[in-house]
Amino acid sequence: MGNKKFKCKITDDVNIIYKIDTYKGNIIYFMIQLVYNYNEIDYNIVRYDSSHNIPHKHLYYKGEDIKEYYEYYSNEEVLNIAKGDLYNNYEIYIDEYKRRYIRH
Repeated sequence: MGNKKFKCKITDDVNIIYKIDTYKGNIIYFMIQLVYNYNEIDYNIVRYDSSHNIPHKHLYYKGEDIKEYYEYYSNEEVLNIAKGDLYNNYEIYIDEYKRRYIRH
């Protein structure tokens, strides 16, 4: 079984964190998470993972955990969807989070 955990820096205050477990070349578990650092505090904004054997997306909004399930997709497919979503839309997710919850 192969395990990978790494972080990709997008900007000085934005990171995408990965955790991927494989077995015989197949992804058996993954987690990819958008993290925003503001005033030395890390905010988990969006996470995709495959826990509970169903790939899904979490949106974290002020104590809420809003989930969207991808029941008919493989872990590989959802990992690719997640990468595209987070890299292409991280500014939208963070701006919305800041607008709703972070007081300047």
